[in-house]
Amino acid sequence: MKTLDVTKSQFVEFVKLQRKERLDWPATFSTNSEREIWPFITRSKTKQPDRHFVHGESKLLDEVAGRYSEFRELRESGGSHISGGRFHIDWDGVWGHFGENGLEKFIQWKPPVIRQEVEAEIKADSTETIVARTEPTSPRLSAWEQAMEGSAAYKRKSNR
Repeated sequence: MKTLDVTKSQFVEFVKLQRKERLDWPATFSTNSEREIWPFITRSKTKQPDRHFVHGESKLLDEVAGRYSEFRELRESGGSHISGGRFHIDWDGVWGHFGENGLEKFIQWKPPVIRQEVEAEIKADSTETIVARTEPTSPRLSAWEQAMEGSAAYKRKSNR
């Protein structure tokens, strides 16, 4: 497993690049053999017109996507040449899908990311005006949703 340095700001950028929230992962991206990278928007294959490419917006993300493609090529059995797929970023590292092996961590963050610090920075970094909601905030919002509520990524994906 590869170890990569990550800063709180770099991790916040991963989260801000998201177009649709997932409660199980702070950030999820897909990549393909052309080294294109796009954030998660659907649990199935993302149709070409729905892909919002983010290659080049984060050097670390580009490196992670490249390592995922390389690692996946090495891990796949049966001679299949698959150089893309979906990978998930969390507080400890980066996880990918590798055939029958399922979900496996292939990058470890150094140092591990502290969730509360990231959530606080996302809230503090939100400089856009928060549009008033027409309905009251649901008390069922998770801590992650509450932290994301004021961010540009949250507003962009929820059209608030």
